[in-house]
Amino acid sequence: MAAPAPLRRLIGRRAAPLLLALGLIAACWSVGFGLFLRAVLAAPQGDLHPAEGIVVLTGGAVRIDEGVRLLKAGIGRALLISGVGERFRIAELSPESRRLLADPALAALVTFGRAATSTRGNAEEARAWAEARGYHSLILVTASYHMPRARLVFTRAMPGMVIEPWAVSPPAMRTPWRGATLRLLALEYTKYLLARAGLDRLGGEGERR
Repeated sequence: MAAPAPLRRLIGRRAAPLLLALGLIAACWSVGFGLFLRAVLAAPQGDLHPAEGIVVLTGGAVRIDEGVRLLKAGIGRALLISGVGERFRIAELSPESRRLLADPALAALVTFGRAATSTRGNAEEARAWAEARGYHSLILVTASYHMPRARLVFTRAMPGMVIEPWAVSPPAMRTPWRGATLRLLALEYTKYLLARAGLDRLGGEGERR
């Protein structure tokens, strides 16, 4: 049985502002996502200045390889690979990283952080590591799409720390217009917005990168 006309009009009048608000939110999200995509896809690398420490956020072999390469090049004094997990073994590294870390002197400069399971956890792990060494500057290495949020979270966790971003392009970014990659980027952009609003804790410690 259809609702009486006056009731339908009342519902329509009350629903209109909500629908308008949802439309505006969707439009703003879409515009912001477009700008996010443009920044992530460009991701130009400038000159990298040496820092006291290098921090790599796990999530792909490319990130770790780049961190080890920077350490080998003397860009930092020591390297933290944050979030490897409790069961991590050196054998899980790429052949290139294993080859470089076969040098005992270089391997001695690497710390594997096993506790972090989120970007916020990475920042807390990196802060403790840096404070223990008296560091005041860090190079942050992560994927290009993850860098905006990671840099924001790290800056908030370590307001006095000089953080130099160094983004790497993971394999997924070779085909950015594929459905799976766009879903990954849309999720990451939403997480970035939550972090900007201070709501990233809603994701819990199980949030992945």
